[in-house]
Amino acid sequence: MLMLPEVCKSYTDRPLAEGSTTQVILSIQVESKAKVDELIQTAMQQGATRFKPSVDYGWMYYDSFADPDGHQWEVMYADPEHTN
Repeated sequence: MLMLPEVCKSYTDRPLAEGSTTQVILSIQVESKAKVDELIQTAMQQGATRFKPSVDYGWMYYDSFADPDGHQWEVMYADPEHTN
């Protein structure tokens, strides 16, 4: 969930990270290359920015974005036939 800072502050008593830092890189695996592109497009429409270009190895595809708070995300698809 992407939240405005004032909303996020209502969930924690700790200070929020500034957008110039990286605390974690969150990675999620999805069911298709199309889903990777869909999630990246949705994130960009909500204010995310790219922090590196997409990578396509044929059997594995991933793309990345940083959310408005600076948290870095990678969205990945890997063909199950090649991961076992």
